[in-house]
Amino acid sequence: MNMGAYESLKGPPLPADLNGDCTVNDADFRLLDACKTGPDLGAPLLDCANADLDHDDDVDQSDFGLL
Repeated sequence: MNMGAYESLKGPPLPADLNGDCTVNDADFRLLDACKTGPDLGAPLLDCANADLDHDDDVDQSDFGLL
């Protein structure tokens, strides 16, 4: 779909936009919450790899802080 000048308004992806809808909101929080593992408890499930926002092989309070 050609959107003319509006095509250039799309910015870079948001790291905390876990569902890819171009906004960070409660839907992303719910996805992050479903993926939480806790500090130093190992890597999240494969479906949750993008929820590790600080790339430290877990989904914990640090990732929620980045959300």
